[in-house]
Amino acid sequence: MFDSFKIRRATKAKAALYPASTFPACHHPCTATSCNYANPPSRSAGTFRCRGAPSGPFTCTGLYVVTGKEAKANQQYWEARRASRLAQARAEEERLAREKKKREGRAAEVKQARTALWEEDMRAWGREMEGREQYARDKAVRKEARRLRRAERYERPRAPTPEQSWRESAVAYLQHQLPDGHAHVGRDNGQRARQWVVHNV
Repeated sequence: MFDSFKIRRATKAKAALYPASTFPACHHPCTATSCNYANPPSRSAGTFRCRGAPSGPFTCTGLYVVTGKEAKANQQYWEARRASRLAQARAEEERLAREKKKREGRAAEVKQARTALWEEDMRAWGREMEGREQYARDKAVRKEARRLRRAERYERPRAPTPEQSWRESAVAYLQHQLPDGHAHVGRDNGQRARQWVVHNV
């Protein structure tokens, strides 16, 4: 599809950047009286063709002259402009670096705060687990002590052995009671011995 406005825009005359009598420093006016275009500063001395278009779709046919002194001044102008742009770029980089550092600092502070909270939670959890373990140990000790007290209170005492007791055996008792000193095992003697064992053991 053919777009005529593109052709017109491509051949459109350049408008004057500044009025005829107010050219900025280091810019070169055209020699044509009908052209108000301010040519940019040139670092080369000589005569050059104007870049403006005073009227119509074509460029200007006038010229502009750059002297050696103006070329040197233009060189300084471009160097100063370049240095200014570098300073602005450097300032912008420093500003971005400060913002990044500030964001990272905030992130580090947030991370440190979260780490501190996590460590405090872990210490509290450790204290709680230690308290639970100590409670379980104390509970086991108390339970064992209750069991021992209950056993001492309700357990039936065992009969002592002859080596542990000062009491005489049934046969020795009968020997002391009989006149001849011998234990005659019979119906009465056996029953008496059993009664003695029941009442004394």
